[in-house]
Amino acid sequence: MINKPKVSIIIPVYNEERKIKNCLDSIFSQSYKDFEVLIIDDNSTDKTLEIVRNYKVRILKNGKKDYDIGKAIGIKNSKGEYLLFIDADNRLVDKNWLTKAVEVLDSKPEVLGVESWKFFYSKQHNLANRYHELFGNADPAVFYLKNQAHLQSWEKIWKLKGDIVEDKEDYVIVRFKQNEVPTIGPQGFLTRKEYFKDEKVFQHIEFFINKAEKGNFCFLKNEVEHLAVENIKDWIKKFERNIEHYFSDMRKIKQKRYDLNLAKMIYAFFIMISLAKPIYDAVKRYIHIRDRAWFLHIYISFIVPWIYAWQFIKSKF
Repeated sequence: MINKPKVSIIIPVYNEERKIKNCLDSIFSQSYKDFEVLIIDDNSTDKTLEIVRNYKVRILKNGKKDYDIGKAIGIKNSKGEYLLFIDADNRLVDKNWLTKAVEVLDSKPEVLGVESWKFFYSKQHNLANRYHELFGNADPAVFYLKNQAHLQSWEKIWKLKGDIVEDKEDYVIVRFKQNEVPTIGPQGFLTRKEYFKDEKVFQHIEFFINKAEKGNFCFLKNEVEHLAVENIKDWIKKFERNIEHYFSDMRKIKQKRYDLNLAKMIYAFFIMISLAKPIYDAVKRYIHIRDRAWFLHIYISFIVPWIYAWQFIKSKF
């Protein structure tokens, strides 16, 4: 690789003292070294800043209690040609992750961004987090609407939405229609800074929905660790918060414009609360990987529709 563009790594944080070291260690152990790390702190009250000061990073202030605003601050202050969005609860498992991702963007101008195609799965993780890793997604509604962006842990070929443009040993390149862009998140996503020249508001998924018909997405055939939740109670709390933000974004007309008509939503709702399909799906996947975390899918599939319904009602009143 002749050209070695600088990468600006943007990490919004708020009270991440238990996870940020894991994330930063994985970044600073990458084989690719031409990068800067921007920590955008949202007024943390724990030891997060004390920990990050042990690394060569730039610390910026947010204070708006909004990760999207934090990312926008990071973009504005970045010096790199490429941007890597990653959260404090993530770890780049592959030490060559950044090298591989940069090589793809360098050699393929039609690729809009690069991320891993699976979450790292470990039986050492807690039950709730293993469910997230095994299914490749923490929201069964997204799973039944076929809109997730990560493969399940047992899958070995691309089975999600989009048309495969190129399938290589180390990566797969996929093209999405604008209304079928999956829930691409900030769990290690490399893209070009040039896309953000005219953007005043940044919301990760919404931004790339707008860009979908102008290029492709690359999924590296490796894993990224996502220590999303501590237990089921923590999962429910975070899920409720995320859905509340989802409906809040609808009011701001800053919404993820998926192709979701009423019939699809009703279909997914009844699939989940009926439990027959969730039970079948849990048992089927347990055969592939013997982990009782699969069976959380039954419980979570039942409560998720009611969380959506309750947050929808709250958003209306």
